[in-house]
Amino acid sequence: MSGADPEILIVDDDSLNLFVSETMLRRAGYKTARATNGQEAVAAVASARPAMIIMDLSMPLMDGIEAAEEIHRMTNAGQSRIPIVALTANVTNRHAYACAASGFEGFLTKPVRMEDLLSLVGRFVDADQAEAETAAVAADF
Repeated sequence: MSGADPEILIVDDDSLNLFVSETMLRRAGYKTARATNGQEAVAAVASARPAMIIMDLSMPLMDGIEAAEEIHRMTNAGQSRIPIVALTANVTNRHAYACAASGFEGFLTKPVRMEDLLSLVGRFVDADQAEAETAAVAADF
């Protein structure tokens, strides 16, 4: 990782999914933060601006769609938009449309594959090192 070590916020109500995503990202040199529902994600963004958010769609209290809409409302005041990627097991046309309408920049499907995760993160966070990190870290996972 180069630069200021951007932080990636991972939002999922399943502790195993959080652990897996966090482990993959940390092995690639990224700093991570976690939230277990949309309300926690909104609060996390209010207190510290992550470089990117990877968020489950189906969560208690506030789902990923509602949280993404609220986060984009909060950060539209002259700041650059925080990329938010959907993390879901269900990629239907309905989900794709709802995510696009809510401002998600992409999808990751569960179970998450290291190559897909690092490729997507590299596209938004650190494009210069994405390819090298994907090859090196995926071989060790």
